[in-house]
Formats: sequence, structure tokens, C-alpha cells
Amino acid sequence: SRATASRCGTFKISGGHLGWAAVWELLLGRPFDLVLEDAQIIGPDGQVAFAAARLDATVTVRGAPFRVVLSDVVMAHGRWRLALLPHAIGTAAAFRAVPEEGRARCLDAFAMRKPGPPGRRAGSIVIQNLQFRDVDVDLAFPTWELELGRANADGSLSAGGEGPPLLFEVRDVVAAAGALRIGRRGDAWTARVPFDAVDIPYVGVTTAHPSDLVLEVAAAGTGRARLAGRA
Repeated sequence: SRATASRCGTFKISGGHLGWAAVWELLLGRPFDLVLEDAQIIGPDGQVAFAAARLDATVTVRGAPFRVVLSDVVMAHGRWRLALLPHAIGTAAAFRAVPEEGRARCLDAFAMRKPGPPGRRAGSIVIQNLQFRDVDVDLAFPTWELELGRANADGSLSAGGEGPPLLFEVRDVVAAAGALRIGRRGDAWTARVPFDAVDIPYVGVTTAHPSDLVLEVAAAGTGRARLAGRA
């Protein structure tokens, strides 16, 4: 709680356990094994950005600036939401520092896009070798949105720090069901197309192109209709 008090989001853990030597390894900055139960990251708008009934990982904690590295992560039975929306609070807001004007400003989308005070060193979290197991995924953008139910995939993620606020890669996504929204919410011509099964080889935002999201769909089907392509 102390480590994340300066973030706009709310970070919760209901339970878990550490390896027997975790305290010494934590003090020495060495990796240690960790199991978390009912872990959640909730944005300032109340939307769940991350939730897992169980999370297994090897953890390394570093200071000055604060940095958490999780490797060999297994995320089971949860939810991951990535929302990048202009003039609205998105997923990255949970990891941003509380504005100098106070926590209430975390709900101001404009304040969330302003650079922080000069000289402030932001904390960060890095997740390496991540495995999704039975996870609901929601990727929400202005003109389209992809929802996946009970997805299995491999990936990585980083948030905070001095670079782009959020980078991630997810590979070999297989989901039991899903839906694609085409068009802006509320527009008369906007369509929402359900899928019976989804196969996505890759979706991500990388350091080389931090403002672009790449989505590759191998197959998404509903009835006799099939969708495939790259955006």
C-alpha cells in the first residue's frame, strides 16, 4: 500500500504466500517466489484494469526509483482491460502519479496527460514471460473494441517509469468466445459482432512504436462468417 500510494489506481491483494527466504531476498534485491490470491488493480474511474484469482510469479523489487519486476508469471481466472480513449480515463491512469492538485484530479483526463513535475522519478512495473490462463480480455479504443472470453495466451507488459506509460505484447491468443465493436460507442452505424472462437497470433504496443497498436487475427468465426487480417 505504501509503495503504490502515489499512484492514481487502487492496488489490492486478498492473500498469498512467499518463499521461506523471501524477506532476506527482498532486502538484498534478489528474486523470490510469490503467490498472490485475488489480486486487483482498479483505475481511478472504478474500472478493473487487472484481476486474477491466482498469480504465481518470481519477483524482484528495486528502489530509487521504485521498480517491480515479475517473471515466469502465471495469471489464472481473471480479467485484463486495456482502454486507450481520448478525453476519458484509460488503463494507464491507474499507474500514473497523483497530480500535485490532489487525488480528485485523477478523474480529469486532461490532467492525466500532462507531464509530471520535473525531477520526479516515477515507479514502474515489468511483467516478463506472462501466461494467461482462462482470462477475460477487453481491448477498448475510440473506433473499435475487442472482447475475449476465457482466453489463453503468452505475453509481457511494462507500465510506468520514464518511458511510454504502457507497453505490452500478447502472443498466441486462443479464446472460447468474443466480440468486436466497429465504430464509436453511441454512433448510429456502430456494429458489435460476436465470435464463437478466436485465434490471434499477436497483439501489442512496442517501444519502437509506442503510439500504435498492432493486431493480427488468424481466424475469428461466427456461424459461416470468418474474419482474418492485420491492423
